[in-house]
Amino acid sequence: MDASSYRPEPVGVKFLSSLADSWDNLLAFEGISYCQAVSQAGEEGLLVRASSIGTCRWSPVALGLKQAEGSFEKRLEPHRETTWGIALATLPGFAKAGAEPDVVILRDSGRNLKTHLEKLGRENCAMQYAGQTDKSVLGILEVGSGGWKEWLIGAVNPALAMLNKMPGWGKATELLFRSTVVSDLFDRLIAACMADMSVCRNSTVIPAITGKANISHFCTGGITWGANRPEHMTCGIPYRLYRLVEQ
Repeated sequence: MDASSYRPEPVGVKFLSSLADSWDNLLAFEGISYCQAVSQAGEEGLLVRASSIGTCRWSPVALGLKQAEGSFEKRLEPHRETTWGIALATLPGFAKAGAEPDVVILRDSGRNLKTHLEKLGRENCAMQYAGQTDKSVLGILEVGSGGWKEWLIGAVNPALAMLNKMPGWGKATELLFRSTVVSDLFDRLIAACMADMSVCRNSTVIPAITGKANISHFCTGGITWGANRPEHMTCGIPYRLYRLVEQ
C-alpha cells in the first residue's frame, strides 16, 4: 500500500457509566496512554479505565476517568464529567456488540478530514475552539495558514516520529512523564506553542461535550505514545454526525 494512502480504521468511543454498560468481549487495556489505546483498538474492543493508563498524566483527567487534583490537573480544560470507563473499538466491533459509539475518531490527512467536515457544515463544527491551536485546527483550515505554531508542529512531530525508531526512546519518555511535575512544566510549553491532548481532549472530549466535530494536529504524546503519523491529523465526530458524513 502507498504510504500516502494509508489511514487507520475509524475508532468508536463509548463512555460507560458502569460495568453493566460494557460488553462481554472487551479486553482491559493496560499501557502508556489513551492515544496508545486508540491506536491499538480493534474489532474485539478495549476497556479503558483510570488504572489502565500507566504514564500519561493528561488523559485520565480530561476524559473524566479521575477527579482533577492539584493545580496541573485542574488546569486541564475542557474535561468531561466523571465516567466509570471507556469502550474503544472499530465500528465493526461496535456493530457486533449491538452498541453505538458516542464519538468516532478519524486519523487522516488534513485535506481528507476537511472534506468530511465540509459535508457537515460550519454549524456542526466546534468553532468556539477555532482560534486555539492547542485544541483545534478548524480556524487554520478556514484561512489556510497557522503561522509559526503550525510551522513548529510541522517540524517537531516528524522529528518525534524519527525518535520513535530509536531504541530506548519510548521507554525513556514513559518513565519521565510519570512525574506530575515534569508533565506540568511540559504542558505549559506545549499548550502555548503546539497541539495538546490531541486524541483524549481534542478528538474525544470536545466532540462529546459540544456535540460538534473537531480537528487537531497530533500532540507530542499522540506521535510518541500513539505512534500516529506526523502527516496526519486527528478528528473526532459525534456518531450522529458521522452517520451523515458516511451517507
